[in-house]
Parts: sequence; C-alpha cells; structure tokens
Amino acid sequence: SGFSRRFNGNKLLTELNDKPLYMYIVDTVREIISHKHLSSTYINKIICVTQYEEIEENLKDTNINVLINNNSDLGVSNSIKLGISYDMNADGYMFMVCDQPFIKRETLEKILERFKETSKGIVALG
Repeated sequence: SGFSRRFNGNKLLTELNDKPLYMYIVDTVREIISHKHLSSTYINKIICVTQYEEIEENLKDTNINVLINNNSDLGVSNSIKLGISYDMNADGYMFMVCDQPFIKRETLEKILERFKETSKGIVALG
C-alpha cells in the first residue's frame, strides 16, 4: 500500500541482482511450500495484495492469488483487510511486505513452527 514517495519510483519493481524486489519474498514463500513437511501443515493459499497491475500481470500464471487494492491510499490496514476477506475461514494469516528481500526462509519457518506450537492468534520470535 506504499507509494514509494521517498524512493522516487516503484520500489517493488526495482531490480536487485536482476530480480524485481517483490519476487524475493514470493520465491521464499514458494520455497517453504516446496518443503512437504511445511506446505501441507501451514500454507494452502498465497494471497498477494498490491496496487500495481504490473505485479498482478507478472504473477498471473502462478499459484498466487492476486488482489488489486484500489484503496491503497487508506494504508496498510486496508491491504490486510482485503487479504483476509479473500479467505475468512483460515486458521491463521502471515503478513509480509515485499520490500525486505533478505528475510530468510528459516525465519519464516520458525514463525510457522511457533504458530503450530502455541495455537495462539499472534506469534512472535524473540
């Protein structure tokens, strides 16, 4: 839901090592899903909420459900609400931003493991 005002352009489409910034988290989540012990237990849908039609176009032939946020000016909470509305019956949700390309698969896996261990609505590592 950001507008990249300080960045001077669409930060998510900016390439880092010949790859758009947003694809780093997409690839990390796909990597988690490819590990069978995690995919069937934790993740059954990937939902990408974006204001950019170019991202929607780039992800159209994937297993990612893309929702266009036409009200991104209302802030991140609007993107979260839109994502949750796609599947209101999920056991849990994990929210990630796409401008942090160095989030490790292992970190996300630890969060998923903690969710399973605690059965709490919100989990944190620390």
